[in-house]
Amino acid sequence: LSFYLFLFLFYISQLTDVSMYRLAEVEVAIFYLRTVSTNIVIQANNSIVL
Repeated sequence: LSFYLFLFLFYISQLTDVSMYRLAEVEVAIFYLRTVSTNIVIQANNSIVL
């Protein structure tokens, strides 16, 4: 999935002339937020079970 997202971002960067560095930064931020929110949900579920 990340590879296809990279291809999509690369295509958009060619159209809009946005640097790939910035787009990669955004992708990392999205991945980080998704990971953190998943961890919060897991922790919440564990605390409910206990």
